[in-house]
Amino acid sequence: MKTVLLIAALFGAGDFAFATNVNVTKNQVEFLAVGKPSAIKIRGQGQSLKNQLQWSEGKLSGSFHFDLDSLNTGIELRDKHMKEKYLETGKFKIAELQLKPVDLPKELCTSGAGNQHLPFTGTLKLHGIEKPVKGELDLQGGKGQGSATAQFDLNLSDYQIEIPAYMGIKVADRVENKVVLDWVCAP
Repeated sequence: MKTVLLIAALFGAGDFAFATNVNVTKNQVEFLAVGKPSAIKIRGQGQSLKNQLQWSEGKLSGSFHFDLDSLNTGIELRDKHMKEKYLETGKFKIAELQLKPVDLPKELCTSGAGNQHLPFTGTLKLHGIEKPVKGELDLQGGKGQGSATAQFDLNLSDYQIEIPAYMGIKVADRVENKVVLDWVCAP
């Protein structure tokens, strides 16, 4: 469940830029882990994301690095268990996403992005294991500003992360990730 937060955070950081003339003004990273049975829903956030991105010929590519110790579910003891027992941030502090090139609208800062639904793929390194990931990027905007929402799922077992359980309730293997970014074109 904490893993989702980490992945979601990979997509949203204050220093994220779509191009040299587009800056992120606001970001929100979320994850959702649902229990089995679904009586429990754990939501979390993380804010510590760095990136090395390039925008060339209308394609965005690069990498994101996320500090897993920045994850927060709102319950201190649960956060401690998530980081120490499940994510093992003492050994695996950083999650990294290598993004494969994504086509972005060339008119992003001129006439606007409109509403676009774009697939993305990459390789996620989490808990010392690298696996391919894919998701959807919803890009919305008018002339010179807008928002982007990246969504993807991951399975904890793919990264050899123990499935969290408490008093007979387990978290499902699949965790949903969502990152919302607001962007504006620089003058």
